[in-house]
Amino acid sequence: MDESELFGIINTSNPADHAKALSFFEHLKNAPNGWLDCISAIRCRRYASTCQVVFFHLQVIEHHVKTRYAVSTENEREVIRSFLRDWPKIQLKHDGTPPEVYVSNKVAQISALVYVQDYPSRWPEYFDDLIAICDNCGTFLDHFLLVLLAIDGEIADRDIPRSAQELQRNTVIKDTMREKVVVQLVEFWYKILTMFNGLSSKTTKLCLEVIGKYIQWIDINLVANDRFVPVLVSNLCNHETREAAADCIHEVVSKGMDPIDKTKLVESFARVLGEAGVWLAFVQEPDEDYLCKLGKLYCVMGTNLIESYWKFSKSHPAQNVELKFILDAIEAKVPLLLQIFGNDCDDVSAMVLDFVRDYLHLIKSFREMSDANLKDFKASFLDVIIRKLRFDSSYDFNHEGEDEACFLEYRKQLKIIFDNLGLVDKNYLVSEVQKRLHYTTQTWNMLPFDEVEVSLLLFYYLGETVPTTMSGQWSAAEGQLNPIQLMMVQVMNSDIYMYQHSAVVLQYFETIIRYEKFFVCHPEYIVKGLSAFLKEKGLFHPDLKVRSRCCYLFSRFIKCIRGGITADLMQSIIDAIQPLLQIQTISADRKDALISRDDQLYLFEVIGVLIVSGESENQKKRELMTDILNLVLYPCRLGIEQLKTIKDPAQQDPIVEVVMQAIALTGRLSKAFSSQQTMKSLGCVPLFLEALSVFLQLLEIPIDESFTVQLQSSVRQYLHRLVVCLEEELLPYIPLASQALLKNCDCKSIQEYIPLINQVITKFKKEVVPFLKQMFTPMVQGVFTALQVPIEQNDLQAQRERQLLRRQYFQFIAAIVTNNVTDVLSAQDPNVLNEVMMTVIQGSVDFPDPVAQKACFSILKKLVELWAGPEGPDGFMDFMYKNIVPACFMAPLKISFDINDAQTLIALNEVANCLKSVLIKRKEEFIAFMITYLPTLKISPEKTQEFVNALQSDAKNFRSYLKTFFQQLKATGAFNS
Repeated sequence: MDESELFGIINTSNPADHAKALSFFEHLKNAPNGWLDCISAIRCRRYASTCQVVFFHLQVIEHHVKTRYAVSTENEREVIRSFLRDWPKIQLKHDGTPPEVYVSNKVAQISALVYVQDYPSRWPEYFDDLIAICDNCGTFLDHFLLVLLAIDGEIADRDIPRSAQELQRNTVIKDTMREKVVVQLVEFWYKILTMFNGLSSKTTKLCLEVIGKYIQWIDINLVANDRFVPVLVSNLCNHETREAAADCIHEVVSKGMDPIDKTKLVESFARVLGEAGVWLAFVQEPDEDYLCKLGKLYCVMGTNLIESYWKFSKSHPAQNVELKFILDAIEAKVPLLLQIFGNDCDDVSAMVLDFVRDYLHLIKSFREMSDANLKDFKASFLDVIIRKLRFDSSYDFNHEGEDEACFLEYRKQLKIIFDNLGLVDKNYLVSEVQKRLHYTTQTWNMLPFDEVEVSLLLFYYLGETVPTTMSGQWSAAEGQLNPIQLMMVQVMNSDIYMYQHSAVVLQYFETIIRYEKFFVCHPEYIVKGLSAFLKEKGLFHPDLKVRSRCCYLFSRFIKCIRGGITADLMQSIIDAIQPLLQIQTISADRKDALISRDDQLYLFEVIGVLIVSGESENQKKRELMTDILNLVLYPCRLGIEQLKTIKDPAQQDPIVEVVMQAIALTGRLSKAFSSQQTMKSLGCVPLFLEALSVFLQLLEIPIDESFTVQLQSSVRQYLHRLVVCLEEELLPYIPLASQALLKNCDCKSIQEYIPLINQVITKFKKEVVPFLKQMFTPMVQGVFTALQVPIEQNDLQAQRERQLLRRQYFQFIAAIVTNNVTDVLSAQDPNVLNEVMMTVIQGSVDFPDPVAQKACFSILKKLVELWAGPEGPDGFMDFMYKNIVPACFMAPLKISFDINDAQTLIALNEVANCLKSVLIKRKEEFIAFMITYLPTLKISPEKTQEFVNALQSDAKNFRSYLKTFFQQLKATGAFNS
């Protein structure tokens, strides 16, 4: 390839040249001497100033080192080593500047890959050679440090999964390094840090990063000593290197150690850093990034001290002097911990949350603190929590972005701290929240919004923080109100929901619904709660976010108080929310809608609950339900007529959306019915069946296929609801609905239809047999056809859909056999039945899908129970011995059948159940069969007898035995499937 073509690698504006250059480098990777050509090209420095080209040459060399270096000749390996030794001399660009970072990193990676293959046996002087090429030039030192980082990544990075062989290799390398070179390396690091102190921040930061990595597996005393620590502290006080130094010290403190030694180490650093004035940064330093690093360091110091206390208290519970030493060290950290926790910057505060949480856990378990100190401690932490929970002035409620999301996540962490404080003293926490809430409910209209919102939020948090004895037991008796009830009375007696800020309004509704049981004990507050929801501060709030959330909360409220709503109150509620019930017409501007379609579903559920659970007579309830259904079906009927004439998909789209919303709303109305208040007892069956007739008409209209699929999904969901609510009245509609839903008979439509028909089978059983007899053969033939449609090997979505269809098909067969409607199978043509049976055998053995296999063996077990006696169909006994029993052995012996996998183990248990069922039905006949069958699998007579004995034991023991049996059989390789 000539030079102009080679430079196509960086000419992304010309795809043809770029592709050609990439193809050339792929050719070099596979060519036996391609790596040599690349080394030669880099050595001659022809492309020294074009780092992209150099990088691709390095990728070819890296590929060679990964794939062929281990089997290379010694001369070939020496070429690579020589190249790595000379790299510092040949790396510079033509203008004398270092190469791009990604080039330097790639060379370091190659050097590390060679290192792990050659050290210590083939290249014992690796580090001598590496150090020898480093002089006082920072560029050379940077390369040396990058190589050390890459080596650590290869031998010590715990995030990278390793094979047992690699782990053993890495152990040998680290042991050799500890013995022969680590002292030399540490001395070199010290030299770098002292030599470049204040001169080259890049080199210094790299060196600090290397120390932080290596300290985890080298002797800590090489670094944590009077000679080295001052150098680290010096860099921590240097503006250019302080963040890297903080990270380095963090890693030093994090190293696993004996508890007492760890405490001494932490105290030593705490003292030295304090004397150097490092902690004053939390008062004087505006750089939040640096404060985050320091906060992270302080946090690990605290959490390691607490961990040391727990370890030492378990191993030496009687050594009180040492335990007090650790506890004193922890307590000394608390004042600064509170200062960092309360930092104005949430990111800085978040750095010490682990320390705060661990400390609260320690205090909860360690009760020797005086009452006065405990009170001050609790007050200090609660004060910080409350202050940090408040929204600041920069929070944008109208356009919540990344910063707002981070604050809400930070709030969740503060909630955990609040909960932990409650574990220390729940009574104190309840008392303080109650005082604050009392003040807020009295003066809310004079307080800033963030203070009001936090008072409600703290009360809301108590619902999870305090035990059920304080929040879960409700009493209406005077004088027996729990603290939560008393606070709810305060909230409900105030008009705090009238606050202008949406954050306060939202938190008000969230809070009263968290304690919804209050309204059952105190029905006198129901009207006040309804009034709050139905006024302009609730469902009609100017903020769409508030309106949306209130729809959901209102539905919960109505479900809770349904027993306390009078007929007049019900009518008032329906009248109040009437503007929100109108289905958005096809021509309406969506921006004018008060609530979304999803929110409207909650309100229709509210209407359903109000009507069904109200105190009106059934006739009145039926009339109300008729009115609301007519409201829903009118745009649906109008849409049907329009879809019959409109052919343009763009014009069909808004009509289909309205119709789908009508179907969803009708289904949501049905959720109000219960086993006590049934659809039939209220006389509403004809109403919902009429709606079904209307919806089925939609599926007959020839419209765009994508819209048909959407409508089928909506109707299918509605049918799921009707199966729950109706009885035999639904059966006449099942054939017509099935025909409409399976019109396409493709993989996805069948897969989504099967759960519906399974639900029908489970509920109606024998009543649905006539229909099942007719539809069974077309149904399974449709499944077979869909499974045979060719799909691309790399089409993962199609493969997932096929797997799901196969699973659903087996679930369909399982529904038939487990609900005792096997008359459906017996009535089929023998050839069809045999084909179905063989698919179940195939599913149990051939497809590596434990979910489907479990279903298949469950089917086979049930068929054995039903048909393995005198009442079974002709030929079943022969089928059982030739197919079912062998399948119980063929499947577990498959390589793909991983018995250690939890799902597969469930399938294996079903295999055991199937074999036990055969034994129960056929007794001695089956024992005799097994004695002759097992030897065909190359199983010894002794093992055969052992198996037969286990088969006759109880089910639990047999399942355990079967697992061991197949594990041993597969391990010996006596049988290869």
